Order: sequence, then C-alpha cells, then structure tokens
Amino acid sequence: MYRQPIFDNIIRMNDSLSFEHEIRLPNGILLLIIYRYNFKSGLTTDKIFDKNEFEDVTEEYKNHPNVVGAMQLINEEIKDLRAVD
Repeated sequence: MYRQPIFDNIIRMNDSLSFEHEIRLPNGILLLIIYRYNFKSGLTTDKIFDKNEFEDVTEEYKNHPNVVGAMQLINEEIKDLRAVD
C-alpha cells in the first residue's frame, strides 16, 4: 500500500539525507523542522525554526511531544521504505 511521505525537500549528501517537515502546534505556532538521516547513526533533528518569525527555536522545541511524535512517525516511514528494498 502506498502512502504519501510526510516530509519534503529531500537533499542527498554522501552519507546522509536532509529533509524538512512542517507541524502546527496546538497553540498555533508553525514549526519548520529540518531533519538529518545518517545512514549509519539514524535520524536526528538538525534545526527547528518558527515559521512566523523564522528564528531558530531548536533548543526550546526539540523535546516537545509533537516534535518527538513527528520524529517517531518519520522513523516508521523510513523503516517501511527500507523494508521494501
């Protein structure tokens, strides 16, 4: 079954992929999350920006439940894609 990926703007580098994902928090703040998937060490959050102010809010939101939940969902997407290979 095909599912639409939840991430955009994928950039491949030598040993990793970078991609972005937007989420809206319950308080209305729209975040742009930039992830890096290293083929050896896995998925990490590279940067988080407030889309309205376009300021770096990584430290403030990196452990937010919505950000962590999105990261878990993306990890599942990656596992699903790797299982197809």
